[in-house]
Amino acid sequence: MLPSILPGSRLHLALRDSADAGIEVGDVVCFLDESRRFVAHRVVAMVGAGGRRRLTVAGDWSGGRCAVDEAAVVGVVTRVEHPILSYDTRGRIGRMLARWALERPASFRGAALAAAVVARLCGTAAHALRAGLHR
Repeated sequence: MLPSILPGSRLHLALRDSADAGIEVGDVVCFLDESRRFVAHRVVAMVGAGGRRRLTVAGDWSGGRCAVDEAAVVGVVTRVEHPILSYDTRGRIGRMLARWALERPASFRGAALAAAVVARLCGTAAHALRAGLHR
């Protein structure tokens, strides 16, 4: 989900049965994939009505899309927390990232790569700092 969700981010969910979990195009949802692993992807399209909707989801960086039954969705991501960037997904930053991801400009992959490098460097620096403090 780079660059909108950095590795190591903590995701806050509105569970599917809550009033706050209405799913819209642009939302990031968590669902169980075929191998029963939790996956977070952005909703890029929806077909159907009521509880029988099919969602088309994709990672922000990946070009691949897949279809998911709405019933498989565990929850909607409401907040992303990371030491570098924390935001509410329906707040100003979250809506900007969703628009950017849905439009998929050519620069998005470059931003995703830059975010991965920065996250990796920050993680390495934090690890070195922790190691130095425990000597």
